Parts: sequence; C-alpha cells; structure tokens
Amino acid sequence: MIGKCHKQAIVSLVERKSGYAVLAKVQNKTAHLVSRAIINRLKPLTTKVRSLTYDNGKEFADHATIDRSLGSISYFADPYSSWQRGSNENLNGLIRQYIPKFRPLSTVSDAELAKIKGLLNNRYRKRLGYKKPQEVFTKSFNTVPLRALIQAKKGHDPISGTRPSLTGRRQIRCPTSRQGWLFLSAAITAILDAGGNGSIVGTARYFTPGKGMRSKRFSIK
Repeated sequence: MIGKCHKQAIVSLVERKSGYAVLAKVQNKTAHLVSRAIINRLKPLTTKVRSLTYDNGKEFADHATIDRSLGSISYFADPYSSWQRGSNENLNGLIRQYIPKFRPLSTVSDAELAKIKGLLNNRYRKRLGYKKPQEVFTKSFNTVPLRALIQAKKGHDPISGTRPSLTGRRQIRCPTSRQGWLFLSAAITAILDAGGNGSIVGTARYFTPGKGMRSKRFSIK
C-alpha cells in the first residue's frame, strides 16, 4: 500500500482463512526493504507459513529470499487480476479507514500501525460467524486439518475397501509429539480437532460415485 506522492509504503499481509493481518512500514518500496519486512514479521509464524501470493510489483522481486528464510512457496497473481488476491485487497480497504489516501505515511508511527493491526485483528467479522480474526487464527494452532481419507503408513483406506467403513477405531502409531496426524487424500474434507494423545474423533464427508456426498462418524486412536 503506497503513501501520498508515492513516498513510503505499508506491507500488508493477510491469512486467507481467518483474515488475520500482519502489517509493516517500509521507508521505500524496494525489493530489499520489502522482503526484509516480510521475513521479520512472519519469522515468528514460520510453522504456519505455507505459501505467499503477491501482485506483479517489482518490490516482490526478492521472493526467493523470502522462500528460503520461511520455507514458503511464492505465487503471483495474473496481471490486472486483483480478484485473485481478494483477501489482501479487502484488508487494504480496511486499513484505509484508519489511514486515508491523502495522509502521508511519514505521519504514521510504528506504534500507531501496531494499534491499527490490533483493531483489525480484534474486529468481529460476519464471515467468521462474528468471531475475531485473532481468535480464529490462534485456534488454528491447536487443530489438525484432515484433508481426506485416512491414508497412514499402514495404508488404511476405508472407502477403497481396505477397511469396511469409517466407523470404529483404527490403531495407528503417532510418529511425532504433535497432536494427531495429517492424513492425505482427496475424499474427506472435514477439519477436525485432535486430542493431545493423538485421538481424533469427528465426521468425515466423502464423495461416492452414483451416491453423491456421504458422511460417517469415525475415531482414530
């Protein structure tokens, strides 16, 4: 986000699911300063950073350095396709409620920018069920996404027939100290919480040809 007379800039980052905002002010819109600002702001959140989507500005030319520092993957929106970065465009509009276009960014202190970030992250959002971005983002640190069917080391695959159904208990060793597992498949789309001992209980949704979407309760220990 550029300041009045194209002097100084605010780097705005937003987590798409929760709308959690991260802001940083830079003196000039150079690739070096912008990449350094992004790395400094996201370094404490490295475990949650998977990918970053930028526009086509030359200030993001140092994206490879960002990827090496954060272990992320960079993507770029197509030219004149700001809708591909809708969450960020929406965030910039919210920031403008506090920092109008006619206001020089030289008058915006780091303390004020931090306050604006706090206000945005603690604003109730209709799309989040009137929860706060801060609340939803923080909660995501204690959840495990299940992207589909149970496909662990032993090849458990209830839908293909390896197991008769998704109901019941599966004996699966948890290989890490993290809560639960991340299962990979394209069938189940549920996002479920995991217990501290690796137990997962929830409802799985999957598609069956000829029968459409189906749901089954399951638990894993």
